[in-house]
Amino acid sequence: DNSLTGYSGDFGNPLNFNSEYRTINMYRTCYVMIANVKAWLPDPIKCLVWYGYGAPDSTYITPLWPSMTRMPEFYSTGSRYEDYTDESGWWVATLVQDTATRNYDYAIEVIEERRDARMEEIFAEVAENQEKWAAMYNAGFEAEAVEALTDYACETAEEWFEIWKGLSNELISDLVWSRVNVDGRISGGSYSDWWKGLTLGQRKPVEEPAA
Repeated sequence: DNSLTGYSGDFGNPLNFNSEYRTINMYRTCYVMIANVKAWLPDPIKCLVWYGYGAPDSTYITPLWPSMTRMPEFYSTGSRYEDYTDESGWWVATLVQDTATRNYDYAIEVIEERRDARMEEIFAEVAENQEKWAAMYNAGFEAEAVEALTDYACETAEEWFEIWKGLSNELISDLVWSRVNVDGRISGGSYSDWWKGLTLGQRKPVEEPAA
């Protein structure tokens, strides 16, 4: 558990690139993809993936299908090879993840609060909708079923994108100066005795000038 090592700092950050162990939850994870195939459904309906950008702990996953006839614009906007833009799905997810590392113990609770309850609702919605779309498809309304699926997937992904944009702004404000800002009252961020014990009295070596 990288969050319990000295590499995680005093606030349990498991995403430090210097961490001793390389886990599937690492800072440069490009995306998370979980296949959820239901063999009894028609091909365009059954091949579902849950997809999210970045480290699994601090991202959202949203349902996508290969049969979709269009994708939200933020999936084709921006990349790490381009400057930051808040119209890019990758950049917004990366900003949330990176800002969370300022005070991970605090930030991960905020992330889970914004994410987990809605995720449970979406899991239930998807299961119900897949059965409904399959019935439409099997009744001969194939194009309509795929369009309904596409609408739902795009709307859900765009909902997450807006939530995450708001969350990025919230975390920047909350964790200013790597402390905790609550209604303008900035507190917290002090080091624990454990962390002081690891670092107190340590000084960076100073190189002697060349003769």
